Amino acid sequence: MLIMVVYGLVCLCSCATTRSTSIPPTVYMPAGDDGTYSYYLDGQPLVEVNGESYSMLMSLEPVEVAGDIYMRLWVLYKNDSDEAVMFDPGSFGTLSTERTSGRVEVANAESPTRILDSITAEENAKVIAQIFGGALLAASRQSPSNSDADNYYIEQNEVHNAAASIEGTERWYGIYKTSVDSGILRRNTVFPGTSINGFIYYPFAWSRKPGRGGDFSVTPKGMRYLSASEYKISKEFRHQLEFRVGQDSRVLLFSPIAGE
Repeated sequence: MLIMVVYGLVCLCSCATTRSTSIPPTVYMPAGDDGTYSYYLDGQPLVEVNGESYSMLMSLEPVEVAGDIYMRLWVLYKNDSDEAVMFDPGSFGTLSTERTSGRVEVANAESPTRILDSITAEENAKVIAQIFGGALLAASRQSPSNSDADNYYIEQNEVHNAAASIEGTERWYGIYKTSVDSGILRRNTVFPGTSINGFIYYPFAWSRKPGRGGDFSVTPKGMRYLSASEYKISKEFRHQLEFRVGQDSRVLLFSPIAGE
């Protein structure tokens, strides 16, 4: 009898553990100004940004690297100008993180060398191919035509006909397929008509214990630090990316929503 009771308790604990770990991770839906289009591909939120001399596709998500949380920005960049462009992830932009309490922290991009101490460029490239390459390929096979009125994308949180999007996901898959896949983005000279893709890592202030480093405009003090598992399901934070491409300055807001 005692054995049966103990067994039942173990099963209950096991079920409770299973339920607690099945909470879907939070995802971050992007929104921007005119010339930006936000949509999902295979559950992945993406934002398309178009300028006079460039086209970009981006996505932001939290990851754990060597015990610390980073916000990992995937960037697919195409140079649409007639001149070569230096793409420098270190000066590309800053990521502001606002907690619901009102506190804001600003982070610059982490050094690629520091990230490469813990995860290789090849491992990053495999993640990109699996998540983004796979999603773009699948979507390109069913890219909407001008007569297809049943496919939609999201612009400024409003639904529009997908045929109005710039050549659809088939174009983006073509850009991705011919891009230089860096895994982790470093300085690159991007020649006219060519493209690059890779990750930029931004340190997350609430995972850094004092003395652990990190490049922030405000030194985080008196904060409750979060574990990676806590952050992945938290909806307390939203992120604002301020970036510049040439003379063009843009702002994107990434808001937390429940994952699937």
